[in-house]
Amino acid sequence: MTKINNFMNDYKLNQGIGLPIAIIIIALALAGGGGSYYVIKRQAKQAREAQERALREGDAKLKEMRMMRDAMTKSDDAMMEKEGGMMVPGYEGIMTDKEVTHMIDLTAQNFSFSKSEIRVKKGEKIELTFEVKEGYHDWTLEGYNVRTKKINAGGEETIEFTANKAGTFEYYCSVGSHRAMGMTGRLIVE
Repeated sequence: MTKINNFMNDYKLNQGIGLPIAIIIIALALAGGGGSYYVIKRQAKQAREAQERALREGDAKLKEMRMMRDAMTKSDDAMMEKEGGMMVPGYEGIMTDKEVTHMIDLTAQNFSFSKSEIRVKKGEKIELTFEVKEGYHDWTLEGYNVRTKKINAGGEETIEFTANKAGTFEYYCSVGSHRAMGMTGRLIVE
């Protein structure tokens, strides 16, 4: 309180019109602080509404993706029935009398692949989708002269080749010293 009295005495606000002006200035300062409370409250409400809208849109997108998956499954079933194919438990692919396609999803993160071993049958057509979750990598298959391009995190590439040689073949990342650091795996063609 003494600081306020000293301030008022220094500027002669305690005489005449000075005191009402000081009170008005203090009232305006307090009102301005109250105004910012309502601004923050309004911004929080807008953020909450945006979050709820994003959740609703996410639910709609998830339903759409599920419907697409179901439609694709029905389409695959119809194609297999038409072409004389069959599903084999534990096998990731489509088998028909004409051709066997083995679909493989492989991800890379710093210095490792999601699978250290992949088994296929000789003569199978391989469709490998390579996705990089972290870092900068590629997938190189020794003995087949097959490789993906070098990909940054978030990218992917799908390559196709036929497993026409039986044996065990090493795959690895050829970026820098990643192979030496253990970023390898084995493709076993039976």
